[in-house]
Amino acid sequence: MSSYIVAKCCLWMNVLCYLLNYGGLIMSVNKKVITWQQFEICNSDKRNAFESMCRLLFKHTYLNNINTYHSNSNNPGVEIEPVLTESGKRISFQSKYFEKLDSSCYSQIQHSANLAIKYYSGKLDVIYLYCNLDLTTTSKTYVKTVSDLKNNGIELVLISNNTILDQVVEEPAIASYYFLAHNLDENWFYENITTSLYALGTRYNSEFNVTTSLNQYLDLFSCNDDAIRLLNSKKLEAIKTIKSNRWKYDENRSFIDSLCQFIKKLDDVTVSTISDCFDWSNKIKFEFSNDFTRINDQLNNKIKEFNESESREEKQKIEREIYILQELCELDIVLEFEQIEKNLIRNKMLIVSGNAGTGKSQLFAFNSKKAIQNGLYSILILGQTFINNQYVESQISSILGVNCEFDELLYILECLGEIHNQPVVIYIDAVNESNYRDIWKNGLSRIYNKIKNLNYVRLAVSVRSEYEQFVFDNNILSLQKSQAITQIHHTGFQENSIEAVREFLNFYNIPFYPSFSISYELTNPLFLLLFCKMYKKEYEGNNFFNIYMLFEELINETNNELLKENNILINKNILINLIYEIIKIEISKNENNISQEDLLRLEFWETFGLNSNKINSIRIIEKSGLLNSFTTNNEERYYLGYNLLEDYLSARMIVETHTDKSELREYIKNDILGINDGKISKPNNNDLFIAICSLFAEKYNEECIDIVEGLNEHYYASLLYHSYINSYNLRKANTINSKYFIDFVNKHHIEPEIVFSVLIENSTKINHPLNAEFLHSILINKSLNVRDWMWTTFINDIDDSHRVIQLINYFNEGNTLSGLSADNMFLLLILFTWLLTSSNRYTRDIASKAIIELLKNNFQFCLPLLQKFESVNDPYVFQRLYGVVFGACVKRTSVYENDYKNLAEYIYKNVFSQKEVYPDILLRDYARLIIERFLYEFPDSIIIDIDLISPPYNSETIPTVGKEEYYNNDIHQCGFNIIDRSMRPDTRNTPGLYGDFGRYTFQSALDYFENIDIDNLYHYAMQYIRDVLGYKNSYFTDYDSYSRRAFSDRSNTKKCERIGKKYQWITFYNILARVSDKHMLHNYSEPSSPYIGPWQIHVRDFDPTLNCNFIVSKDLPEFNSAEDYMDDFISNKSDLSVAEKWTKKNCRLFKYISNKIILRDSSDIQWVKLFSYDKVENKDDNYEGPYFYTGKQDIWLKSEGYFVDKKQFVNIKNAMYNQKISDERLSGGFNITSLFLREYPWSISYHTLYNDSWSDYNIFTGEEKEVTYEEEELDYSKLEEGVLQFYKKSCTGKEKVKKTIAKVISSYSNLAWESEYDASQDETTSFLLPCEELINYLKLNFKEYDGCFYSGETLVSHYISTGRDSCALVLRKDYLDKFIKENNLVLFWECYGEKQYFYEEHNQYWQEWNGILYLEDNEIKGSIGCKNI
Repeated sequence: MSSYIVAKCCLWMNVLCYLLNYGGLIMSVNKKVITWQQFEICNSDKRNAFESMCRLLFKHTYLNNINTYHSNSNNPGVEIEPVLTESGKRISFQSKYFEKLDSSCYSQIQHSANLAIKYYSGKLDVIYLYCNLDLTTTSKTYVKTVSDLKNNGIELVLISNNTILDQVVEEPAIASYYFLAHNLDENWFYENITTSLYALGTRYNSEFNVTTSLNQYLDLFSCNDDAIRLLNSKKLEAIKTIKSNRWKYDENRSFIDSLCQFIKKLDDVTVSTISDCFDWSNKIKFEFSNDFTRINDQLNNKIKEFNESESREEKQKIEREIYILQELCELDIVLEFEQIEKNLIRNKMLIVSGNAGTGKSQLFAFNSKKAIQNGLYSILILGQTFINNQYVESQISSILGVNCEFDELLYILECLGEIHNQPVVIYIDAVNESNYRDIWKNGLSRIYNKIKNLNYVRLAVSVRSEYEQFVFDNNILSLQKSQAITQIHHTGFQENSIEAVREFLNFYNIPFYPSFSISYELTNPLFLLLFCKMYKKEYEGNNFFNIYMLFEELINETNNELLKENNILINKNILINLIYEIIKIEISKNENNISQEDLLRLEFWETFGLNSNKINSIRIIEKSGLLNSFTTNNEERYYLGYNLLEDYLSARMIVETHTDKSELREYIKNDILGINDGKISKPNNNDLFIAICSLFAEKYNEECIDIVEGLNEHYYASLLYHSYINSYNLRKANTINSKYFIDFVNKHHIEPEIVFSVLIENSTKINHPLNAEFLHSILINKSLNVRDWMWTTFINDIDDSHRVIQLINYFNEGNTLSGLSADNMFLLLILFTWLLTSSNRYTRDIASKAIIELLKNNFQFCLPLLQKFESVNDPYVFQRLYGVVFGACVKRTSVYENDYKNLAEYIYKNVFSQKEVYPDILLRDYARLIIERFLYEFPDSIIIDIDLISPPYNSETIPTVGKEEYYNNDIHQCGFNIIDRSMRPDTRNTPGLYGDFGRYTFQSALDYFENIDIDNLYHYAMQYIRDVLGYKNSYFTDYDSYSRRAFSDRSNTKKCERIGKKYQWITFYNILARVSDKHMLHNYSEPSSPYIGPWQIHVRDFDPTLNCNFIVSKDLPEFNSAEDYMDDFISNKSDLSVAEKWTKKNCRLFKYISNKIILRDSSDIQWVKLFSYDKVENKDDNYEGPYFYTGKQDIWLKSEGYFVDKKQFVNIKNAMYNQKISDERLSGGFNITSLFLREYPWSISYHTLYNDSWSDYNIFTGEEKEVTYEEEELDYSKLEEGVLQFYKKSCTGKEKVKKTIAKVISSYSNLAWESEYDASQDETTSFLLPCEELINYLKLNFKEYDGCFYSGETLVSHYISTGRDSCALVLRKDYLDKFIKENNLVLFWECYGEKQYFYEEHNQYWQEWNGILYLEDNEIKGSIGCKNI
C-alpha cells in the first residue's frame, strides 16, 4: 500500500474521530489560514513547533488508544522509541522542517535513517517521515535511504506538505494551537493568575493556607502530580494496614504475605494511566479468587458452628474468629476507590458549593496558583467580572483578553494540555456574583457540551449554596444528580475545625484560648480571617462576637485610617456614607460592582472635602478588604469585599434609611423581593432579605419573615425559611426571641437537622437565647419516642466531620480547658449529655469519655449535672450519666471532699432511699460504686446504711402477661418486626427462629437466675417496648430498616444501632434489675447464691474509668536497655541438623536475663520488672516475604514474678537444686475481665471475685498413685432406633504425686477490657497492674494515666509496651525493697520460653527453656536451662 493511500485512510479516520469527539464544538479555524506561511507567522520557534505538531498528528493517526510512549532529545534517528501497535507493527516517526529544499535536506534525512538502522534494526518496522516540503522521491540520496531502511526491515512512509495540512484541517485543536496567532504562553497564564488573585483581594490569603480534604479533591480533579502521589501511596497504605493486623491472621499468613507482595508489584499510575488505579481491586480479586473463595467457605462454616454452639464462651471465641474472617474477606476491596474519587478523575466538570465565607475562593486561588508554580496551566476567572448579559463564552474571551473565539480557546487549551500531558483546568469562582446570573442558566450547559468530549480541558465552578437553582439549568442539575458532573460541598474548617483554628491563630500570633475551640463561628474561614485581623484582648474567653460585629469593627478601623490620611479631626464615621452611596449605585443599575468612573463621581468626595485625595483614600479602603477591584474590558471596577459584607451593609442601609416600619415592610415586599401574586420576582435578593430580617428585629424588636408567608412557590418559601433559621447563627443575641423561633419552626415544619444544627452551633454561648439550656428545655419535655424520632436519629448520623464529634474527640484526648468559664463548661456538659440518647455506640461512648475528662477536672459539676437530668425519661441517658459520674469520681484530679460528700448524699437519697430503686441494673451498679468509693476514701464522713445500697432492692415484680403474636406478616419490613426477630429466645414456645439478641444476650443473662419463665419475659419485653417505651412503626420503620442498622453483624462495635435495638437494651437492663431483686443465682454444683452485682452475669458494657488515650504516660522514665541479639541466630540456610542443635543451645536472652530484670533509668533510679515478655527474631523489619519461611528463627521468654514467705522460699530453692520442680506452671496474676479498671483493688466486686490471692506451689515427690476417672464413649446399641448417645465409663490410671511446699502470690494482675463492650477503643485494651498487696501496702494510686501508679506525686509503677514483641510491668526498686523487707518476703520469677527454627512453611524445630530467678542481696540469682536436658 502506498504512503499516499495510507495517509488518506488515516485522514478519513480522523474525520470520523472529529465527528465523534468534537460534536459540541464549532470548527472555527478557517481552512484558508492553514498554510505554512500562517504556521511561520504563529510560531517563532518553527522547528520545535513543527516537531511538536507532528508528534500529535502521529499519535492521533497511528497510535489509536496507546497513551504512553517514550521520547527524549537524544532518541537516535527517530523522535520516539518504537511503539508496538495493535496490528503488531513497531512504528515511530521523524520530523524534518526545512526552510528550502536542497541536497543538505536529503543528507539530514539519510543521517537520521542511518542512526535508526544502527540503533533500531530488528526493533522497528515503519518510520513515518513528516516534512513540510514536498520531497523528490526519485532523488538518489532519498532512494538509497529508502533502500537501506528496507534492507534492514524498516519501511519509510512519507507524509509531506499538503498531506500534513489536510490532517491538520481535521484536527481542530491542533489547527487552533499552531495556526492561530494566540498569546497563550507561560507568561499569559502567569498574568491571568496574578490578575485574578489581586482582584480577589482579602478573599485570598497568599501567605497562609489551611489545607482541607477539598484541596485533595481538586488535586484529583486536576490529575496533577500530587494526585498521582496520593493514588500510588494508597498501595503502601494498604500494605501497612494489612501488615498491622497480620498477627491476627495466623492461619492465613501465606495469603496475607502474597497479597502484600502483589500489591507492591502493581504498576504505579501516571497522568496518562491514572484511571488504571480503578482496576487494582479487580486485579486482586482475580489473582486471589481461590483464596477469597476458601476464606468465604471458612466464614460460612464458622457461622454455622456459631449457630450450633451452646456454650457462651465458645460462642465468644467463634465470634472473634468470624470477625477476623470477615476482615479477610473484605481485603478484596482494600484498594477500592470511593465513588467521589472516581468521579473527580473521570468527569470533566466540577461544581464546588458552600455557604458564604467557607473558603471557596481561597480553594480555587490556591490550587490554580499551585498549578502555575509547578509549571502547569490553569485559568482563574472571577464571577464578578461577568458584568453584562452577553453570552458567557464571549465574556470569557473578553475577560481573558484572548484574540480568538471561545471554541478556539478551548481547542488551544486542549492541544496545550496534550502537549504537556496534563489537563488544563478553567476555574470560574463565584458564578452567583455575576451581575446577570441568568447568563449561566444555558451558558454552563453550552460550555459543558463543548468540553465533555475533550481530553485535556476541565471546568471547575464554585457557587454559593442555595444559588444553584438560580444559575444552573435543569440539564446541569440532572447531570449532577447522575454524577456525570461532580459536586462537592465546602464546609470551611468544620471537618478539622480545632486544628484549623489553632493553625490560623498561630499564624497571626494570637494565643489559642479554649473558648475559641467551642466557638462555631471560627470554623468559617472568612469569620476567622476577620477575627484575626480585628483581634482584641477582650475577645479572650468571650464567645459573643459575631460576623456582623466584626464587620462593624472593620468599618470603624478603616474609617479611622481614612480620617487620619486626610487629617480630619472629627470623630465621625464618614466611611459608611461612601459605602451607602456605592450600594445605591449598584442597586439602581442592578449590578454587583461599580465602575471607577462612577466611584470617583460620588458626592461623598465633595461632601467631606476629599476631592484632592480620592486615589489614596480608595487605596486605604482597598487595603482593609472592604473594597476590591478588578479589570474587565480595560475598565477598572470595584466591589465590596465579601458577599456577606455586601448583604449586611445593604440591609443596614435599607433599614436605617426607612424610618417607618410599615413603609419598610412594603419596600421589602415590593422592591427587595418583588412579591406579586404569591410569587417572588427577585429571588437574587434572598440573602439580602435574610440580612434585613436580622436588622429589622434589632430595630423594631419583632420579625419580618412573615412577609413571605402565603407564597405560592413552595420551593422559594422553603429556601427562605431554611436560610432564615440558619441566620440565627449570625444574629446578635438581643435580637432573638426563643419562643418566636420555636413557634416558627413548628409552624413551618422545619427539618429537625436544620433546627438542631443551629442549636448546637449556639449551644455554648452564655446567656444566649438558643444555647444548650434552650436545647435542654426542648428535649427534656419530649416523650422518649418523639425525642428519639427528632433528635436521636439526627445525632446518630453525625460523624467525625461534624464539629460536635470533633469537640468530643478533642476533650476525650485530654486537652485541657483552663480558661474556659464555668458557665461555658456547664453548657458544654449539657450538650454532650444529650448525646447519650444516641443508639450510635461510637458517639455514645466517646461522648461519655469526653464528659468524664471534663468532669474529672471540674468535679463540682457532677451533682448539678445529675440534678439537671434527674427528670429525664430516657434510661439510656440516666444510666450512662451515672456511669460518667462514677468515672469522674475515681479520676478526679483534686480531693473535692465536700462536693463528693454532697454527691454521695444526693445519690443515697434519690436512688437508694426511694420506695422503689430505679430499675436499671447498670445504673444501680454505678450509683453504688460512687457511694462505695466515697466511703473507701472518707469512711467516717457520712452515715450510710450499707444494706440499703446493696442488692437486692425494692422494685415492681414483673407480671405474667398475655401471649401475643407481634410479627405482622402483612407488613414484612416494619420496625417492630425487626425487634421481634431480634428478641425471640430459644424456647419451644417461641414461634419461628430465635434472634441473636434474644438468645445470646437476653436469654443468656437471664439463664443465670433460678426459676425464670423466659417465655413470659419475652412477651413482657415486647409489650414493654411497644406500650411503655412507645416504639412506633410510623416513627422508626424507615430509619431502623436501613440495612446497616437492621442487619449489621454483632461484632461490629462501632455500628449505629436501630432505635428499636436501643429500646431492647433499655428493656433488657430494666428486666434484669427486677429479676435480680426477686431471684437467686444458679450455682449448678453448689447451693444457690444471691445476686451481688452485674459482673456476675457479664452485662457491664463499657468501662467509665478507662480511657485508651491515657494508658501510657508521655513522661515515663527512659531506659537504655536496647540490645542487639542478631549474633544469637544462625544462617537461615543452615542444615536442619544444625538448626535442631541451635534450639538446644543457650543464648544471650536466656543467659543474661538477670541483667534485664533490674533496670536503671536516666535519673539513676533502679526499677524491677515484676513481669516481662521479650521476643526477638532474625527477620529484618523491612522483610516483605511470607511470615513463615525456611530459616525463620524466634526466641521468646516470659518472666512472671511471685512473692513468697522467706522461710518457705528455702523449700523452693531446694526443689530447684534437686530438679523436682513441677511441669505445671503457676497460674500467673488475676485476669481481670469483668471489673472496671479503677475499682481495682478496693471494690466489693473485686473482693467478691478475687478473695484469695495466694496459690499453692507444688513439686513432684517422685512417687505415683492410682487415680480413677471417667471417660465418655459412644453407645451404638440404639443406633437402629435413630438414637446415638454417650455413656460414661470408669477408668483407672497413674499420675505423679505432688505436694505443696509454699504459698505464693503473683506480683501482678492482668486487666483486659474488650473492644466489643466499648466503642471508644479500636481494640481490646490490655495491660498489667501491681498486685493488690503492693497497692495497699505502698498506698499506690492512679492519677491521670491508667497504666501508672503513684505514691503521692512519685511514680512507683508503670506498664511498658513496645508492641507485640515486648512488654513489662516495672516497680521502683526502693519501694519494692521496702515491701519485701517489711513483709519478710522473697521475690522470684518463674521463667519459660522457646527457641524456634522454621522450615518448609509451618514445620519447625523447637525447644522449651525454663528456670527460676530470685532477688537476693540486691542481685538476681538463678538460671534458665533447656528443659529435660
